[in-house]
Amino acid sequence: MEIMVIGKGNVKKKVDIVKIEFQFNHKGDNYEETLKKGTERVDKFVDIIKLSGFNSKDLITETLRVSEEKKYNDQTRTYELNGYNFCQIAYIKLDYDQSLLAKLLEGISKLEKGPEYKLYFEIKENDLLKEQVLDLAYKDALFQANLIAKSAGCKIKECRKVSFKPFDDQMLSNSILDTGTRLAKAYSSIQDNILNTFVPEDINVEKVVYCLFVAEK
Repeated sequence: MEIMVIGKGNVKKKVDIVKIEFQFNHKGDNYEETLKKGTERVDKFVDIIKLSGFNSKDLITETLRVSEEKKYNDQTRTYELNGYNFCQIAYIKLDYDQSLLAKLLEGISKLEKGPEYKLYFEIKENDLLKEQVLDLAYKDALFQANLIAKSAGCKIKECRKVSFKPFDDQMLSNSILDTGTRLAKAYSSIQDNILNTFVPEDINVEKVVYCLFVAEK
């Protein structure tokens, strides 16, 4: 007798990594001026993060582009050049330390033209945690198979096949802090806000396994 069951395992883990994604924007009339001013804005930001113990190599760039902006002319019914847009998206990853994070964000809030940013919360790669989740999932599958076999007057002899999808590369919390420079400047003390009111949700690491058991009377 073959018994096919689905086992589920999950473990909750507190976040231990924060990824801060920054977006720098600048609009100018010509390409050279737009690139220069946009780059200067990033350089001023780097000066701020250095005060928090980071360096320029900690800021990893994902996207950097200077693109034309077009505006539609109703009279000519054509799109005309309306300046250029500088956009650089970069991020910093650090161990989740509320004091260090608050210090960094407070420094950013003091910039005259700071970047917009989002905070994502993750956990470090953890093989033992993966093993724990898989073990729980398999035990759940075995428990169900034993119940089914017992009701049929049988006993589980062996597990013939186990199948599951690989773990995701990133294990993310559902909590995301999404703020722009306007919101940051609205805080009289962003440090107090981060420390006292924002606690990221624990990450639920979950795995589903498909098991084929063989039972005999």
